[in-house]
Amino acid sequence: MTSPRTSSRASDFATEPVARGRRTEPEASSPREALLVFPPGPEAGAIAAAFAAHGFNVRSTDRLPAAEKPHTPAPDVLVVDSTLLPHAPGAAAAWCAGRARSVLVILEDSAAPIDAAPGFSRLERPISPRSLVSHCELALRERAADRRAEILHGDNRDLRTVLDASDQLYLLLDHSARIELANRVAFVIASEFCEKPLVLGERALALLRPELRRLARPHFAAAAAGETIKTEIVVRDLAGTSRCISVIYSPVFDAHGVVRHVCFRARDISIRRHAEENLRASQSRLQALFDHSHDAILLADDAGCYVDANPAACALLGYQRKELLALTVADVFAASDRTWASQAWGEFLERGNQHGECRLFRKDGAIVRADYSAIARIQPGLHLSIVRDLTEKHTLQAQLLRQQRLESVGRLASGVAHDLNNILTPILMAPAMLRPHIGDAGARMLLESVENAARRGSTVVRQLLAFSRSEPGEKVRLDLQKVVRDARAMLQESLPKSVTLEFSRSAGEFPVLGDATQLQQVVVNLALNGVDAMPRGGRLVFGVESIAIPSEEARRDPEISAGRHVVLTIADHGHGIAPENLDKVFDPFFTTKPFGQGSGMGLSVVLGIVRGHGGFARVSSRVGVGTLVKIFLPWHDEAAAPADSTPPLRTAAPARDSGHSGLVVDDESDVRDIVRMILAREGYRVTCADGADAAFSQLKANGGRVDLVITDLAMPGVSGAQFIERLRKQRREVPVLVMTGTDLVQFLPDSVRDLTQGVLSKPFDANSLLASVRGAIASGV
Repeated sequence: MTSPRTSSRASDFATEPVARGRRTEPEASSPREALLVFPPGPEAGAIAAAFAAHGFNVRSTDRLPAAEKPHTPAPDVLVVDSTLLPHAPGAAAAWCAGRARSVLVILEDSAAPIDAAPGFSRLERPISPRSLVSHCELALRERAADRRAEILHGDNRDLRTVLDASDQLYLLLDHSARIELANRVAFVIASEFCEKPLVLGERALALLRPELRRLARPHFAAAAAGETIKTEIVVRDLAGTSRCISVIYSPVFDAHGVVRHVCFRARDISIRRHAEENLRASQSRLQALFDHSHDAILLADDAGCYVDANPAACALLGYQRKELLALTVADVFAASDRTWASQAWGEFLERGNQHGECRLFRKDGAIVRADYSAIARIQPGLHLSIVRDLTEKHTLQAQLLRQQRLESVGRLASGVAHDLNNILTPILMAPAMLRPHIGDAGARMLLESVENAARRGSTVVRQLLAFSRSEPGEKVRLDLQKVVRDARAMLQESLPKSVTLEFSRSAGEFPVLGDATQLQQVVVNLALNGVDAMPRGGRLVFGVESIAIPSEEARRDPEISAGRHVVLTIADHGHGIAPENLDKVFDPFFTTKPFGQGSGMGLSVVLGIVRGHGGFARVSSRVGVGTLVKIFLPWHDEAAAPADSTPPLRTAAPARDSGHSGLVVDDESDVRDIVRMILAREGYRVTCADGADAAFSQLKANGGRVDLVITDLAMPGVSGAQFIERLRKQRREVPVLVMTGTDLVQFLPDSVRDLTQGVLSKPFDANSLLASVRGAIASGV
């Protein structure tokens, strides 16, 4: 039979021990023994029966036991009838002292004094056997507690030394949450989170702030019931700083599995949590950079096998991520570079870093030009490569070089045109003077051949100028579809019957701002090229449509402008253009036709006109299939007035003139002489000057009397424009006629244009010269 115990719950923190699936009162490892020293009789039997009922092994005797030997275990309870004790002075005390290991109880009949001795207790009759047993059990418990306290006190000295050296808070709590043990840190930290100072023996929960008490109560109850609770709480200290605390409630079991105490541990992990949050944030930022970088990022192990790749790398190489991670570094290089890649990988691991350009092999077979930078061992056995696609860069560089080449050729063409026009001008004007003096028919025929050749040369020069020109002449609002229809009608009569012209009509207008003549020239040149590509005949298809070019595409190509465009397409079904020649088709004098069958200026002129209209051109072709040319021109919504152009010539009826004086200013003597001769034949008094300084000297010499000044624009030293401005300051009323062998007149400031009465474009013939001179003199200022 077990001793009675008070019913309790863990949440009440009762003083009774609590066990998981065990009795609350521990069973002894061996039965407790009770030795009863009584005279024979009913009392002795009743007391023996009561001890036996409470689980004691009972021995009874009517004589006092002698002193036990050291190895003889003493009984747990020794109950003696006082009548059997020696009554000599000091004898009873000496006998009791020898039994201090047992709970000694003496039953007396009166209050006769007994010498005091350790462990001695005295009970007076009458007493019930059950009360006697309860008294002995209580004494046993107290003695056991005293022994545990002694042991614990001895062990606590070493334990406290260890705990005081820890940076954690340690509390040892009993079942009522009373503090039995606390280390040094506990006293320091408690002041931050407790309402009262921490004192041993006080209830820990009562010391806490209310909000912490609400958190701690269920955790302590669970630990008292045998569970280990680990949690983290965020609290504010007295200064208002948020602190993260790691808390552990651990049950402490005795040898029988009974929960005797709860160990409370706490550690301030605010710094660690802050560091972990920073680390997570850093990792999150790095992951975002990895995932969203426009550059390809790849990670490989020591063997060169890919272990990770970002989306940009997958897009660059055309693989899914799983497919890419099944490859090695050498696998993504072009076949011709794989041997080098394998060798370079070993060198890279030795050097620790590497960078340069390479050619990568996409899944679809395309070759990608790329720039790479690699760093070895960013972590043990992990190597980083950052790859940037240079394909677009190389394409832009090629386009830029081509643009620069075309601009250089354009400047060269402009200069050549100027020189050729100066050469052709006397040739075109000379026949008019020679023809009246030649009577022989054969000589006249030769003279006409020379004149026709000069005119053909003049046409070639105009093509050169059209290529180099950045601005068209007169701009008006045009429907490009109508321009194409008019050009098609003109071409229909002149092209071979084996070529069929088709026009894909579209509803509505397709307005552009431009020069109708030049745009028709674009259509004609492209059509003639298409016809030449189909010597056996075929279909030549024209079309006009509109598209919107997004700004992203325009940023990738410097030639492209964003916005809405009108697109002219001309497609032939000829022999096509080889891929290696596509980049050269707009180059001046480049042609794939046999020698003598093409000048190579057709597409160059087209490109010059298109650029002068703010547009661009694209060509695609397949050998044996045909060629498609697309001309992109800016869409023009509003009606526009004609752009400033060369002032119209005021022509007069051809007639001989006399009495008028003129000054011809040109650095080319042949041009000066032929102009002077033609004007002199018509009765003009003409003087000549080879530049601005000589011209002002001539004007000063004849007193400034002159009816017309004819000047070239491109002269060394003082230019024609500067000469006109200086002349107007001195002689504002003198008409000025401009000669030019280039398109410089288009770039004259408005202030200079207003000072001129006309423009003669070299080469010109005698009739054009005389008509312009008469119109300029007639107009005055």
